[in-house]
Amino acid sequence: MDEVQENICVYKNSIIHPRVGHYPKIIAFLGYFPFEAEKANFGERITYYRYTHDLTPKEFGKLTKADSSTVLAWEAGEHMPSKRKIEIIEEFTNGV
Repeated sequence: MDEVQENICVYKNSIIHPRVGHYPKIIAFLGYFPFEAEKANFGERITYYRYTHDLTPKEFGKLTKADSSTVLAWEAGEHMPSKRKIEIIEEFTNGV
């Protein structure tokens, strides 16, 4: 078993969690999104988009002109962006 496959096994068995920056390569390797992300609400869709596009909350915030703590609050469901901000986010995420 090579190092990549070994790391995937470790991640799948929840021994440790990979860094978000590794998610796109893990997803490409597996061919599916292996993390819990229901995408049932707006915050979960933001998280899914960030993970699949290798974006930190700060980087996503720059795209949406929001602070990283605001992005994390959206993801946690603590706050909702304004209607205009939602439109902007859905436009560039293609409604993920």
